[in-house]
Amino acid sequence: MFPKPLITIFLFLFAENLFGHGDDGINSLNFIENKGQWDADIKFRMEIPNGYMFFHDGGLTYLFYHDPKAINHLETVGTNLRNHSGLPNDIDLHAVRITFDGGNGSTPKPESNPGREVYNYFLGNDAKKWASQVKSYKSLIYENAFDGVDIIFYSHDQLLKYDLIIKHGANTSLIKLLIEGADELNLDSEGLKISTSLQSIREQNPFSYQKDGAGNKNAVSSNFILNDDALSFEIGPYDTSKNLIIDPASYSLLFQDPQPIIGVLQPPMMTLAMHIQEE
Repeated sequence: MFPKPLITIFLFLFAENLFGHGDDGINSLNFIENKGQWDADIKFRMEIPNGYMFFHDGGLTYLFYHDPKAINHLETVGTNLRNHSGLPNDIDLHAVRITFDGGNGSTPKPESNPGREVYNYFLGNDAKKWASQVKSYKSLIYENAFDGVDIIFYSHDQLLKYDLIIKHGANTSLIKLLIEGADELNLDSEGLKISTSLQSIREQNPFSYQKDGAGNKNAVSSNFILNDDALSFEIGPYDTSKNLIIDPASYSLLFQDPQPIIGVLQPPMMTLAMHIQEE
């Protein structure tokens, strides 16, 4: 059980997000900038099925909900959320946090030009929380997330992808992803399975490659290493004078009864699975 202040922060943050709308009504995978409509720690936000992603310095956070009816009720709660007034008696949420452990705390920045979608946010009665003409982007970059390693998140055909770009001479052993709060972690022949109280997250084995002079991809062997709650890579021999790319598969959410399954790319995604229940 998490302390009430933490619960309040997550729930208030979540309720605020419910009031933002894009001008064209398209539910696409956009990285939406923060112009003051959310907590200052959040730099960008993305809407995903049954949840949101928040991109902040040194990592990102997923917030999933289990019961859409309970979450929809939060729209009527508004700013009373800070006082726990009008909350449903039981709300199941998962906060899934990704931290680049030992990294440089890099700030995510747009890696593309603004998209055509813009958003307007009018949150409660505090005009300081209002924002209009909020820009959206199709890709973000964490430059130098680890020394000599960039991480790019981008959407393609309604799919979320991300690449780890290990620049020539960089040390791949510096890459470490800390997984906090999962019920269970397992490595098998397909990759990593992260079990949580609401959903399971599957991360397929990583695919790594280098490009030759003709632009062909030459595969480099790579595997996950799981040490307690820390996920890292074992990389086979490669040409350290060239960049190495770890390229994830497509992101998908597969909701199956009785337990939803979140199918997550390759390579790794750090997660904090959090069950939140109001008492």
